Amino acid sequence: MNIGIDVDGVLNNYNAYQKKEGKKYFKKKIINPYGYDLQEMFGITKEEDHQFWKEHILNYATKFKARPYASKVIKKLRQNGHKIIIITARSSSSIPKEDMHNILINWLKENQIEYDELIMTNTNKAKICLDKHIDIMIEDSPDKIIPISKNTKTICFYADYNKFLNVKNMIRVKSWKEVEKAIKKERNNHSFSQSTF
Repeated sequence: MNIGIDVDGVLNNYNAYQKKEGKKYFKKKIINPYGYDLQEMFGITKEEDHQFWKEHILNYATKFKARPYASKVIKKLRQNGHKIIIITARSSSSIPKEDMHNILINWLKENQIEYDELIMTNTNKAKICLDKHIDIMIEDSPDKIIPISKNTKTICFYADYNKFLNVKNMIRVKSWKEVEKAIKKERNNHSFSQSTF
């Protein structure tokens, strides 16, 4: 199978980072625990959000560790013949695209995340899933899951901001061990239309 994997919120816990560091930085309580970004969580301005990330992006992108078992599960998936394609929209207005690309490659290496292809893009992830014949996409963002799940089986990595998302063709997980179980179950169901395995 071709397995697509997002980075922020899937390989790492983006939600936890924002909550922990946001509280310290803004010295505020969270007003919306289901918010996707800092603006929604803390009721701040777009400019304040931008300033936070300007100051935190390097720390977040280089030192914030991968989720438990992500490395082991992905390695096992590759050993079982699955192709791993990392698809991320990660970008920063304060770091050039090429530098961000290199930072992410280094982070993946440091966290022992294996992959066959890395796609960093701001274009439509749903289209990329079709173009790359992705059988399962692992994603956390509701805005991405809704269009992706129309044509591609989607594993939704739980976060407070996707708690109430309910779409067809989607499986919920809370850990990488659950990801492994979900992929095994889906493979056994032979419920794929885009590629054979």
